[in-house]
Amino acid sequence: MGQLVRQGQLQMNLGFAEPRLLALLVLIPFLAATPLWAAWTRQPASMRYAYNLLVGDQRRSWRLLMRGSLPVLRFLALILIILAIARPQIGEARQIVESEGIDIAMALDISGSMASLDF
Repeated sequence: MGQLVRQGQLQMNLGFAEPRLLALLVLIPFLAATPLWAAWTRQPASMRYAYNLLVGDQRRSWRLLMRGSLPVLRFLALILIILAIARPQIGEARQIVESEGIDIAMALDISGSMASLDF
């Protein structure tokens, strides 16, 4: 009575071959906090020198200004390496949906013999 109908639906899936390695991303904030904590507990340079005129007027060059970006770039590279080791994979998955239904067909005869009037 009913006919089984299969319809495929195409989906894009993003997954990782080694999803357990993504747990290493939890360590990144702790690694980032270590240099910040070391810089916070370190004595400022003005305390190291008793007489500040010996140090002189130091101008800040672009290297000194960009010095803080190096740790950020290192942690960004570490995050990207961890993601690469986890091996991201994009694939197509086809999901088969099975459903039952009833087929209805309607036929019309429009030939010349059917055009005649019957009494």
